[in-house]
Amino acid sequence: MVNFSEFELDRLAKVMTALRGKIDRTDYFEKGTVLEKAVSAYSNQQLARINEEGKDFLDIDDNTYEQKIVTIKKKPRGGPQISSFIIKNWQGETKDFSESMMADYYIFMDVDNLKMCVVPRECVQIKETKAANVTACCDPLPEHFIELPEVEVEKSFFKLKEDWIKSYLQSI
Repeated sequence: MVNFSEFELDRLAKVMTALRGKIDRTDYFEKGTVLEKAVSAYSNQQLARINEEGKDFLDIDDNTYEQKIVTIKKKPRGGPQISSFIIKNWQGETKDFSESMMADYYIFMDVDNLKMCVVPRECVQIKETKAANVTACCDPLPEHFIELPEVEVEKSFFKLKEDWIKSYLQSI
């Protein structure tokens, strides 16, 4: 497993902060892509972005990681909880899904609350398998959390993107 204390966490926190807030539903994929690229760029060469099915990163020991944007909630009796996330999403059937297709570790990022945790596959429980997707849940332990610094960002990533698009369209 990589050493997250060697990451450029201040820069990663700035990207997460710039992606906060309500966005158009068509921007969700781009939000994930930006975060994947940021995790790789600020990992001090510990994670390579491979972008394979169910696996986003590979470390130097050949461990795989999948990144998920989630909301980390508090359980009724305390402790953090990730109640549901899509672990596999297909445009067809999920009949060929097996746990061997899962990553070794999951990087959960709660952008709006600036929280991040990394959990081993063993902590992820398959919740439901339907025709189009497989959902899972997780109860991360305190030692799974990566402390992120509070940072300020002048403008939202998506506001900058929108401004650029408007400027580009006006320039033509």
